[in-house]
Formats: sequence, C-alpha cells, structure tokens
Amino acid sequence: MWTRGAVVCSLLVVVPACTNDGAALPGLDRLPPPTLDPGARPTTAGEVTTTPRMVREASVDASTRGTSAEHPRPPPMTASDGGDASPTTPVDSGADGDSAALVDRGVAAFSWESIPALGTERYREFTSYDRDEMSNFPLVPPGNKDFNNWLAICGDRPTINYGSVVGTAPCDANLEGYLIASDDSGPGFVSRFFFTHSDFDANAPKDQEKIRIYVDDLSAPVYEGKLVDWQNGTDATFKAPLAEWTSGALVSYVPISYSSRLRILLDDLSPTAVYYYHVGLKTSEPTLPFSPDRVDVAAIGAQVKAEATRGAGRAVWVDSSRTLDANATVTVLDRQGPGTIESVKFTVTNPTVQGLSTLLLRATWDDEGSPALELPLALLFGQLPKLADFETLPMAVKTNGTTVTLTISLPMPFATRARLQVVNTSTATQPFTVHVEGTDQSVEHAGRLHVDTPVRRAPMQPGTRFPIATLSGKGRYVGALLLLEGQADTSQPISSPLNFLEGDQVLTVDGDLVAHGTGTEDFLDAGWYFMDGPFSSPFAALASTTGLSQSPGEITAVRWQVMTDAVDFQSSLSLSLEYGTNQPSTAIQYASVTFYYLDPK
Repeated sequence: MWTRGAVVCSLLVVVPACTNDGAALPGLDRLPPPTLDPGARPTTAGEVTTTPRMVREASVDASTRGTSAEHPRPPPMTASDGGDASPTTPVDSGADGDSAALVDRGVAAFSWESIPALGTERYREFTSYDRDEMSNFPLVPPGNKDFNNWLAICGDRPTINYGSVVGTAPCDANLEGYLIASDDSGPGFVSRFFFTHSDFDANAPKDQEKIRIYVDDLSAPVYEGKLVDWQNGTDATFKAPLAEWTSGALVSYVPISYSSRLRILLDDLSPTAVYYYHVGLKTSEPTLPFSPDRVDVAAIGAQVKAEATRGAGRAVWVDSSRTLDANATVTVLDRQGPGTIESVKFTVTNPTVQGLSTLLLRATWDDEGSPALELPLALLFGQLPKLADFETLPMAVKTNGTTVTLTISLPMPFATRARLQVVNTSTATQPFTVHVEGTDQSVEHAGRLHVDTPVRRAPMQPGTRFPIATLSGKGRYVGALLLLEGQADTSQPISSPLNFLEGDQVLTVDGDLVAHGTGTEDFLDAGWYFMDGPFSSPFAALASTTGLSQSPGEITAVRWQVMTDAVDFQSSLSLSLEYGTNQPSTAIQYASVTFYYLDPK
C-alpha cells in the first residue's frame, strides 16, 4: 500500500512538510507522452507501432489548438466543404443568430435518440498531461509529470511546490487563478470535466479548491464554486446524476455552452498537492450560453433515463425462452425496416463465465455481407474474468438470485432489415430468455452500430500501443469496455500490480491529435488506481478489479462517450493506450470491446 511515509519524504525534497500518516497516495508515476505518429496504423497483430519522434505542439490541447494563429481550429464543416450540414441534435429557428430563439446546445444534446446520428462536430480535450518528454521530477520518470501543468497562472498566485509548469496562454483582464481551458472559437460546449488531486502535506487545509467558469463575457464568471461541493452533491447545479465522485475522481457531464469564448480556472490550490484535470469540448450550432439557473441536471437525468428505458413508440418485438442445442444457431429476430432496436436483454439461469463465453450474439444490418456484431455474451457484457454486476445507461448487468440479466440499450438503427442470431458454440445445450424492444421510427443521418474486439495478445512488443479503435470512413465513436491484466513495474519507485494503469490514452480524429490523457483509470472516469473500488455511474463503471495488492492485477471497466461526449469522425479515428509507463512488460493480456456507428453509405 502506498503512503506518504518515509519513502516519499526522503525522495521528494521539494515538499516542505511530510508526515507518515499512512494515507494512500498511488499514481504518482504517470506515463510519459507517447512517441506517436498521428498517422500510425495497426501493423502486426493489430498493434500500433510508434515512431522515433514525439508529436507535441500538433496536439489539440490546452496550449495549442484553437488558441493561436499558429494552430487555429478548423471551422465546423458545411455541405460546401464536403460535410453534411444537417444538424444531428434538436434544432430551432435560432441558427440565423436570433438569440431569442436559440436553445442551449449542450442541454439539447442530451437526446437518447440522437446517439446514432452522425454529425460533424469537432471534439478535443484540454488535459494536464506532460508536454515535455525530458521533464525531470522526483519519483516521476522523464515525461511522466501529468499533473500541475497549467495553460497560464493569472494574477499573483502561490507557487505549487511539486512541479508547477506554466504555459504561454495569455491571461485576460480580470481573470484570477490557474487556467485549465481557454477557447475563443465557439460556439461549443464543455462535454466532460475530470478532476482529481492528492496532497503530500497531511496538515494542509483540505477541500479549498475553487473553480471559476467564464462564458463569452470575461468580465465576471458565470459560475464560481468549490469542487468539494460538487463531490458532496451539495452544489445546486453540478450534482448527480451528471456530476459525482466515482472511484478516486470527480467527473461532471453537466454541459457548459458558450457562443464565442470559454475560460475555466482553478483557484485556492494547495502548494503541496498534485492536480490532474481533463476538459472535453465539442463544437456546436449557435447556442444560448450556459446559465446555472437554466440547467436542471435532475430533469436532464430523468429525461435521458426515461428515453433509454421506455422511449416513445417502443414495442416488444421478441420475448421468448429458448433452449439452444450444442453447436446450433437460432434466429431470434428477422425484421424488415426501417426501424431501430432500442434494447436487447438476455436472462440466463445459473450463469457461469464459461457458459456466457460460449453463447454468442450476432447482429447483421440491412444488406451487409458480414455481421456488425458477433461476440460472446461474456465479452460483450464485461463478464470476464468473473461475473460482476454494474449499471450504466447504455449497458447493465444485474444478478437476481440464480439468474443474471444482461441488457444493452444503445440504439441500433436499420434501413431495410435487422437480424439477430444467438449461437451456441459449446457441446451442451444452453437455455436462455431473450427480450428485444424496438420502434419503427428511424433516426435521420443514423449510422449502423458496430461492436469490435481486438484479439488478446501477449507478450506486448516494445514500441507498441494497445489499439482500442482504429476506424476509417465516416462515423461516431461511442465507447469502449476494457479488460486488462498486468503486473507490477519493479523499476518504479512505487510498485503495484496495477502499474499498467499508468498508460495514457491518445485520440486522433481525421489526422489531428485531439486528446492526450493522463492515465488509463482517468480515461475510465476514475483516479488513483480506482481507489474506492468498483462503481457504477450513468456513463462509466468499474465492474471488477483485483485491487492494489493482488497479483497479477486485473480490471474490467467501461466508459461511454454518448450524446454530449460522442466523437464524430469524417475519415478516420484512432484511439490507443500505452502499456504501463511505456513498459509493455507490465501488460499480460489486454482486450477491448469497442462500440461505434458507421455511415452505411
């Protein structure tokens, strides 16, 4: 168990006050920025091979894209430049600039039926990742200091002792604090906010951190509050179900819309703490700016949950119990379109990992020659290496006595035909119940749901990354379920079987590097190696983990990027993970289940 004990105090000479208080402090040895070519594609066994150079200033992050003439962000695509200008979220008559008719685009994007609708909005992230591969700090390998990196420090603020690195973004008049997001190329909205920290000084004042949000008018913040109130659920706006503490981190999906400009700053930080942050942005049609009084997160959450579970026009298409012979296949749905499958639910009695691993779901849309989904239920629903309940909006697994119910609720549109088959690959009969709900309504500009998984591979080769998604064409990425197994990195000052979680994710869209993360569990909406254990939230869950001490280390977790947080691509998308602290030897077996929509044209 990691502590702020004698090891930290002897090595971390920049910390003025250390106490052996026994509090957990994992995750200090964050990943180095990868040596990644944005154009890299899978080579042998589907892995992404890196090149000898580091793409740094080309990254669309806090200090580059959209904030300078050198790296301007491209304007939203229109029909005239090859894009589809048709909106994919609820629209209004205010697109011509009539502010009286505008809607809040971030709020409007919380529409369940819009999940498969392909769009042209641009996605990017500001994060605290280490931009200097030669950085040198105690306990942190070169390039791994993914904390306390600011776009700018505005006003006279205390120095943070442990490696405060300041960028060159300008500070506008009246701004005070540590700048973590700055955009002058609206309209758009904040789609996700991630924050976690830990203090080396046990005697330092706790929970003083403030956040200030400026939208359009930079003379005064539209919101100012304490992050601990978000964590405790006492803030009037940033609260569950869209903002909550998960397992070691504070995560918010409360949309923050802006017409032209956005600034987000932290303040009242502890000089002896480390701070990690992500701020995800999406472009949008013209929008009403964010107002705390106008965003009712309880109403949004209730609306989305209702749409996900009992949307308008939904009917039961299949509700039957089957006993499938060994090595047999049964068609449970063959329906003419157009239409949308809204949910597929399996109920299995006396479930086992082996049984769910030999029962496959196969889905084929329209006239496609091959299935868009063909996976064992155990892999599709994250029931590896053991059975584990979790509940998110797009997917849930629930055990009730001797039965388990597995539900996927991502919309599955089709134009002419939808066919669902169940395959038994075992040598024994397999009973199950299947329940399918759908609607004859179709979604405009809808893609077709595809679910893929890379083949598990071991050992991992030096200079490679794990490819969560490598996609081409026009589509929308909406989430991934990760099943990762690894071991301790004994070269690190702080060694744990979960060291492989130090791997940063890197996201490239249409050839642009748009996101560089700060760790695998951070990408999965958690922190500090999932310090609070398994959790479920609307858009992420840790189904199972071996914890900090059991070796080898394993995690099964999912993060959805739907509605406000979906990632549209016009030609390509690549999402990958580093293996540990750029140490493939720490990874034993990796697998992912990737969910995305593709243009059927």
